[in-house]
Amino acid sequence: MKKKSDGQVLSLPAVAQAGILLNYGEEQIAQLYADLHCLHVHPLTRFPQSHEVSEKLTAAMRLHRQIPEQKGILWQHLCGQAEKSGFYDKEQLTDLLVSWLFSTGSALTLPASVPVHSNTVCP
Repeated sequence: MKKKSDGQVLSLPAVAQAGILLNYGEEQIAQLYADLHCLHVHPLTRFPQSHEVSEKLTAAMRLHRQIPEQKGILWQHLCGQAEKSGFYDKEQLTDLLVSWLFSTGSALTLPASVPVHSNTVCP
C-alpha cells in the first residue's frame, strides 16, 4: 500500500539505510521513520489542534537530540565538511540532514494495520 501527500513520499528502505549510517539501532530506525513521516508526510492543517503541533514538535526535538548523540558516520561526515567551510551551527546541520533524509526517500509503504485515509497526524 502506498500513500502520497502533496507529491511527497518516503521510503522505509532508504530511511533504514540512512539510519544505519546514523548509527541507529533497529528500534531507533523505526522511530526515525515515524518521526520523518510525522514531520513531512502529514502537513498541519491551517488551524491545527494542540496535540498535532505537540506531536510534530516532539518528533523534531527527538531528531535534533538523537542525530548528533548517535555520532554516526553520516553525521560525522556532514560536520567535518561543514567545519571545513567554516560552518559550525549544529542545529542548522541537523535541519539540513533531516531535510536530506526525507528527500532521499522514493515511496511510502505503510503497514497493513495503518489505514490509508487515517486522520492521525503522527501514526
